[in-house]
Parts: sequence; structure tokens; C-alpha cells
Amino acid sequence: MAGNIIEVTACVLTLNEENFIEDCLEHLKRYVNYILVLDGGSTDKTFDIARRHANAVIVRPFRGSFADERNYLQEMAITNWCLHCDADERFHPQFLSRMKEIISTSNVHCFRFPRVNQDKTYLALLLNPKDHQVRLVDRRYCYWVRPVHEIVWSKIANKPADQYSVKELSDYPITHLKRPNHIRKAMLNRWKTLSN
Repeated sequence: MAGNIIEVTACVLTLNEENFIEDCLEHLKRYVNYILVLDGGSTDKTFDIARRHANAVIVRPFRGSFADERNYLQEMAITNWCLHCDADERFHPQFLSRMKEIISTSNVHCFRFPRVNQDKTYLALLLNPKDHQVRLVDRRYCYWVRPVHEIVWSKIANKPADQYSVKELSDYPITHLKRPNHIRKAMLNRWKTLSN
């Protein structure tokens, strides 16, 4: 892989993210080649904000599967590497500045990050204090499975990609921002409904 020109598409899912989306896209755009946003039908200003910063904003009603949404964005990407970022996640700036170098010097299909949850009442933190998320994937070898709490699957090994071809970037934690309690509660209820 060394010596190849690395290009990266940021893939961002949104639904009523007007409080987070501008800062999210701003923190990414210096470091990626393209930004794709898939909006689930926001009723706030998310779309208008996103289209000022993204190369493309696609509006498609959310169909109940986050894996399907991420796979759709990967299919739309014109680069092999896709950096998935939720609107309330922020990558470590040193990771972003070194991202393409890290990709070019690593012979893996995906990268996993520790995630630091700023909301100490967030359910995922209580269930799993060592929260780790795959966020950077080579779409030629990886796709997403499970509607909720989706994971990356290896096309080659037919098992979770982070059990087959992964690099843990433990020095570059993702920050998971705190949301207002009423929004967090609504999101958790939506996830619970989808899980059922």
C-alpha cells in the first residue's frame, strides 16, 4: 500500500443535527478529499448547514438500519477509504493530520478507535466503559451489518473485520459529545425500538 495516493471520503449520517453538524464537517474538511452526508429527513436546519460544507448531501428517509445507511454512503463514495463520523463525534486532530500516512503505512482493512463519552449517563458507557468503534474502513473489503449498534464485516474472512484485519489507534481517541438530556433520551428510545 505504501506509495499509493490515499484519498478519503468522510461519510456522515444526520437526522436533526443542526446543533452539531457544522462543527462536525468543519473539523473534517481540511483532512478528507470528499464529504458525503446522508440525511434521514431532518426537520431542522441540518440540510441547509450541511450543504454549505459537504460535497454532496443526499436526503433519504431513514429506513431503520444504520448499517444500511453506512453501506449506502460507502457505495456513493468515489474513494476506497471511508471515514465514518457521527455528528456528535470528533476525531483527534493529530489523527486527522496523520490519517493518510497511517493508512499508507498500515496493511489493514479498517481502523478502530477508543471513544471517550463526555456524557457520563450515556447507556453505552455504563454497559461498556471501554467503548471502541471502527470508523475508518476500506470499502473494497468491508461492509456494515446489524441495524442498530452496527459493526464492520470482512468480505474476505466472513467475520467481524476488527477480528481479521484491523489496527487499533489507541493514541487517538474519538470524543463523543454530550447531548441535552431530552435528545439523548429520545435517541435511546429510538435505538431500543429499532433493536426490538
